[in-house]
Amino acid sequence: MLKLVVMVQNMKENAYLHPHISSREIGERIRQRRRELHISQERLAEMLNVSFQQIQRYECGTNKLNVENIQVIARLLNVSPAELIELKDDKGNGAGMVQDAAVTWGNPDERELVRRFRQIDKKNRKAILAVVKMAAQGCVSQTTEV
Repeated sequence: MLKLVVMVQNMKENAYLHPHISSREIGERIRQRRRELHISQERLAEMLNVSFQQIQRYECGTNKLNVENIQVIARLLNVSPAELIELKDDKGNGAGMVQDAAVTWGNPDERELVRRFRQIDKKNRKAILAVVKMAAQGCVSQTTEV
């Protein structure tokens, strides 16, 4: 909790360095993760005991989230709070404050995959993602384990 409070304070203090940090960006991350998990706004609202309109306002950045709500939403979406508020530089890379945030969801292989993927530059990420999509669709031949 203390680490998250310090990160939020640092975000406020350094907001002039990263003008694109916004409630909208946090809301977009919430929306993306909610959709990845196939959770409706209505269902997330029920889990948070708020209206679905409130979820819409969070996701659009109309209403700001406090630290407690970020923690609750992160727990419900199986991500760390740091993943919802991670700072990005102009190139879309982690700005260093929480760039190496621990992945707290999925099995060990999934967590390792995400950690390794985050270490890859943006150009190569797209190529790797294309291969992963093809593999998921069964378009890539199976290879023996190394």
